[in-house]
Amino acid sequence: MAYTTQANLQSRWPALVFWTDDDASGTVDSAITTAAIAAADAKIDLAASQHYATPLGLTDAVTETVIAELSNTLAGHVLAERTNDMASLEAMTDSYAEAVKYLSQLSSGKVSLRGETQASQQLPSGDLVMYGDTSPVTRTNMWGL
Repeated sequence: MAYTTQANLQSRWPALVFWTDDDASGTVDSAITTAAIAAADAKIDLAASQHYATPLGLTDAVTETVIAELSNTLAGHVLAERTNDMASLEAMTDSYAEAVKYLSQLSSGKVSLRGETQASQQLPSGDLVMYGDTSPVTRTNMWGL
């Protein structure tokens, strides 16, 4: 399930037609828009997967709004970069920086997503794991260590 829609992107980013209209038809190319949404959602899932099961369920209205806004911002940035629309990129600098900061905080666990299922984590076994040469260390072969 995508975290935003083409309609949401169109209402947020008036330049969407410019960013996606490669064939000069005057309409939004839904394939390009879908790819940008998928790229944005992948970034969100990557950050969220550190602590939550992904894709996110979005059962809480506030969480759904926050994630949709993140997806809108990230997808808009992907599309503006695609066409090298410097004016739009400049205008979205602050919102993109805030989105990236939020994803970093989400990944590190500094912010939480209300209503989301915690990811199952495997605890370390406690065994010492060593890689490399399996020969035993002795006084004669330890020289120089």
